Amino acid sequence: MIEFENLDLRVSQDAAGGYSVEATGPSGERASGPFDRAPLAGLGDAIASIRALETDRAALERVGVALFDALFARSVLRIFDRVRPEPGEGGGLRLRLHLPPELAHLPWELLCDQSRYLSFDPSFSIVRYLDLPDPPSPLATQPPLRLLHLVASPVDAPPLDVDREAHLLDHAVAGLARQGLLDLLPGRPGTLGTLREGLRRGCHVLHVSSHGGFATGKGFLLFEGASGRGEKVESDTLAHLLRGSQVRLAVLNACDSARAGDGNAFTSVAAALVEAGVPAVVAHQHPMPDESALPFAAEFYRALADGLAVDAAVCEGRKAVLSELGPARWERADWATPVLFMRAPDGRILTLEEGSTGAPGASIVQHTTTVNVTTMQGGVINVGGAVALPANGAVPRNGNGTSLLHPPASPQPCQHLHTLLGELQGKIQTLAPREVRPLAREKVALLEDALTAEQLDLSTLAEVWDWTQAELPPLSGAVFSIVREAMPLAEQQGSATLDRYLDLFGAY
Repeated sequence: MIEFENLDLRVSQDAAGGYSVEATGPSGERASGPFDRAPLAGLGDAIASIRALETDRAALERVGVALFDALFARSVLRIFDRVRPEPGEGGGLRLRLHLPPELAHLPWELLCDQSRYLSFDPSFSIVRYLDLPDPPSPLATQPPLRLLHLVASPVDAPPLDVDREAHLLDHAVAGLARQGLLDLLPGRPGTLGTLREGLRRGCHVLHVSSHGGFATGKGFLLFEGASGRGEKVESDTLAHLLRGSQVRLAVLNACDSARAGDGNAFTSVAAALVEAGVPAVVAHQHPMPDESALPFAAEFYRALADGLAVDAAVCEGRKAVLSELGPARWERADWATPVLFMRAPDGRILTLEEGSTGAPGASIVQHTTTVNVTTMQGGVINVGGAVALPANGAVPRNGNGTSLLHPPASPQPCQHLHTLLGELQGKIQTLAPREVRPLAREKVALLEDALTAEQLDLSTLAEVWDWTQAELPPLSGAVFSIVREAMPLAEQQGSATLDRYLDLFGAY
């Protein structure tokens, strides 16, 4: 698991009307220098084209390099070079940006060190950190975590692909639901009444699928009114409703949900929720089409389920968007649209209490006691090491009666398993301690052999699964996904193999 250290970069206006940057490293290192606005001159059209989803590779890199050069004066760059993680060391650096409102509209998620975008490197995270008194302390709770998926699709607004998003979200969190660690609460219709009900039920994660915008100096989300027509709910109203709630992470799949006015950063919906006490918020700084927003959200939650830090999960979501865009991937900056806000200094916002992992009657193999979720930009929702086997073998279902454990069968299960195995190999580099990596790679090779043999080797599958739980819990979520996807292969090989599969792994 990557442990992130903080590098605070505070931009402020000086008496002469210019700007300066003060850097504070993880060990108290300090440096300051001028915030050089010269590299940003003439970028107005390029930034406008990024917002309009019409750009090109050269323009994206030009903006990213200009932002990097403006932020990292020579003295500040020396600290950055001194504390940046070494390749392969497993450490991470969280860049906490403290920005004045008039500079917050710039696309800092494009920060580019020469030709290297920091947003795609899981050892870096870019956090928009809001300076507020009384930072939140971790909330102690017992599993399962409750995720409210609020879906607002007014009849008089452009349609959203909410059914596909609900399906992707169901699939992404199925492993957590299977382990008794997460309860997905359906949130339809997307009214304020539905939101209030979810908050009363103590939801810890709020995922909102809706339209958003900015008008009359405030950000807003479009909810459904009593008649099904759109109802604008402004940022301050949402802040009042969420204040004092148990929500620790909010994911706002809504355009402009991170957009604020020039004079007040807290006019954005995302920042208003952080000010109201939500430790972490992921939101959109520009319009983001469904074709990019849905893959981002699905991959984000899958990465969390695999035990990655929220920082790293956002990174994985960006990579998914870049992949899905195909040939147009460098003609749009959809991948840089999500923004991570954070308020917790060390990223610890939720603690799962001992002794209650899993549903009543479940057989607990192993449990995780701490969830470290950095508000908006960093932290860990480390639940991949907990496995709860329901005593009655019942399949959990959501409010619509849909199974949370059985995603639709892939039309090409072998190809899908090959993809999952490749992703697992990649996670070893990120999540496994250096001394364990060679053995972990051997286990993945055994897993691949077991899955591709003429007869599915369930004994080896179980052996690797048990080893992962005991020796490398952060990878258990990814191995669980492979075990689950192997069930169609067991079915294809007859009832005896399927019965053996169910004996070993239960009703996945």
